[in-house]
Amino acid sequence: ILKAAEGAYGKGTSIVRSKAEVLATTSAGARNTEWLLQELVLGRVEYATSFLCRAGQVLDSITTRYEYDADEFVWPHVKEKRASRTSSRDLEPAHRAAMVGFL
Repeated sequence: ILKAAEGAYGKGTSIVRSKAEVLATTSAGARNTEWLLQELVLGRVEYATSFLCRAGQVLDSITTRYEYDADEFVWPHVKEKRASRTSSRDLEPAHRAAMVGFL
């Protein structure tokens, strides 16, 4: 995945498979744009966890499971299987501890 270092909602994000595609994408991008190249993780399922925090303390959290119609995608350019979406307040302690470490 090649993405502009600043942006949101998939803007400036592309799936690239070669050095030539990286060079073509970055040369076509905005001037002075910084880029981030990251591994493409295949799969139709994505998990997102949100925290409600105050003064560095987690007050609440929720994890949502999304399923999409493709194994590789750049959101929002993919169709969600909305009937498969689930949310839970149960978060494994090890996952919670890892994320709290970023606070």
